[in-house]
Amino acid sequence: MPQITVKLFATLQKFLPVGTKGRQAQVEVAEGATVGEALETLGLAPGGVHLIMVNGEHRSWETVLEEGDAVTVFPPVAGGRGAAVRERVD
Repeated sequence: MPQITVKLFATLQKFLPVGTKGRQAQVEVAEGATVGEALETLGLAPGGVHLIMVNGEHRSWETVLEEGDAVTVFPPVAGGRGAAVRERVD
């Protein structure tokens, strides 16, 4: 079975396997598995994912994985104009 590295950021880190230190884990996937299938085994659903990168390139839920791939996943981000962005008031 191919092994990949999964890196989950921010609120998604809680989906990494138990005992994982940091924000990444080695995960075994079935031959021909997609990003979506790998993420679903960790408990992630498409609605909880905003950005997927495989080996540093933007990819989709349907991308087929290969041995040694590095999958990086970011959650949706909420917000907008916050304290860090203020309009000038004269």
